[in-house]
Amino acid sequence: MKHRWSSSSSNRDPEMSDSGTYQRQLQQLFHLHDSGLDQAFIDALPVFLYKEIVGLKEPFDCAVCLCEFSEQDELRLLPLCSHAFHISCIDTWLLS
Repeated sequence: MKHRWSSSSSNRDPEMSDSGTYQRQLQQLFHLHDSGLDQAFIDALPVFLYKEIVGLKEPFDCAVCLCEFSEQDELRLLPLCSHAFHISCIDTWLLS
């Protein structure tokens, strides 16, 4: 079946007429994905124990679950911003 293009749509790329195709091309162009980060990338982020943080005067909490960290909590660090989160909280968020 051939598509007929009116003069108003003659400048449009037929490939772009399908919004799904357009979305996929944008995702490829900007390296976007429907899902979150790969687990291998997440696993490469630094992990440390909360008690290893020296000089804390006030307790701080996980910005995902809003619970205060305890001494034995393992945290994952996001290196560029230096924010720390419970591993399970941030991993779930980064995977989504």
